[in-house]
Amino acid sequence: MRFYFVGIVLIFLITGSTLVAQPGPDYPTGIAEGQYDKVYPLVEGIARVRLNGKYGYVNPIGTVIIPLMYDGAANFQEGLARVELGGKYGFIDLQGAITVPIEYDDAGSFSDGVAVVSQNFRYGYVNPQGQVVIPLEYDQAQKASEGRMLVSQDGKMGYFDTAGNRITALIYDRAFPFFKGKAQVELEGQVFYIGLDGNCIEECPE
Repeated sequence: MRFYFVGIVLIFLITGSTLVAQPGPDYPTGIAEGQYDKVYPLVEGIARVRLNGKYGYVNPIGTVIIPLMYDGAANFQEGLARVELGGKYGFIDLQGAITVPIEYDDAGSFSDGVAVVSQNFRYGYVNPQGQVVIPLEYDQAQKASEGRMLVSQDGKMGYFDTAGNRITALIYDRAFPFFKGKAQVELEGQVFYIGLDGNCIEECPE
């Protein structure tokens, strides 16, 4: 038996004598060939499109719902998408309204209701309303995980919750995002795990 592949590689699972095609990403319909330079998969019911270096968004049937006006655009996450205009970054909602001003030098995607943003190489966090949750004063900041934000300053690391409350002081030499309710940290050569409240729960130093 021979299979011929044209343009798209199809992956099959063999279950007895039945071949089952694996689902791929969904794309909007109703878009003519050559209408855009690139059409991206649907995410949260919206797809990015690009034409002549500008980005916008269409709905599942290909209708433009956010005009192609941005220099860069990311997928929607938690109902918000990072966009770039004139070398600055901000966020828009599903209706195209700007919720976080397009004024930052860089920005990550939203996770647990906050996003990392930066100006002048200093990092902090904003919420979906554009309010600064953690001031932009840190050397590094990582994407929130399990409601906790990890930042570093002057070589030391620590955690905040997504409301901006400090969970630990910036005392750790190394630290990692939370996963399944715990995070690995290192302090003065000792490696152990802390819980979401910042207290040691495994391999605690004596």
